[in-house]
Amino acid sequence: MWDELVRDRGGMPLASIAEADAAKLAGARFIAVLARGDGVLPAVAALEPAQAVAHLTLADRGPVVTRAPYANRFLERLQASHVDPYLLKAGRVGGTDPKGSIGIKEGHAAAILNAVLDGTVEWELDPDFGYRVAAEVPGIEGSDRFLLIPRFLYARTERVYEYAALVPELKRERVARLSALGGLDPAIIDAVR
Repeated sequence: MWDELVRDRGGMPLASIAEADAAKLAGARFIAVLARGDGVLPAVAALEPAQAVAHLTLADRGPVVTRAPYANRFLERLQASHVDPYLLKAGRVGGTDPKGSIGIKEGHAAAILNAVLDGTVEWELDPDFGYRVAAEVPGIEGSDRFLLIPRFLYARTERVYEYAALVPELKRERVARLSALGGLDPAIIDAVR
């Protein structure tokens, strides 16, 4: 879903660190780190370069031995490019239960990308994960707004304690997976603490 929408708007969609290593950043309006899942990731987040590289590295299922050099090179390239990276998620926000989660649809994706490029997203810092989440996106209304800030969705569906337990667990798991890659720039690991 996201790939075509990102390319149509001049962005560079990336789903793995190996793909990022080969990407031509010159001329891209933005970088889209493509993620999948049903948990606590929001539909969109504005990332710092090290956060973008961390999420790409975590998503990569290629050979472990090649991930750290690719990640380190991509971090340097992304920092030098000054191209803004965003996390764009496909799937559901809030889990797999349709009563307690919301599926991300193509209309949501188009509204998000249009708002990002128009500069009309109202961003706020996520206190749990350190990236910026969209507090307001034109075109995403009503209960669909919970796609933007998962902690509010978990609160609305009376799962505050579940969310509170997931946050440190996910952070520990992400740090452990990245730390297991020998030679990874410490800034990439610190980006998910």
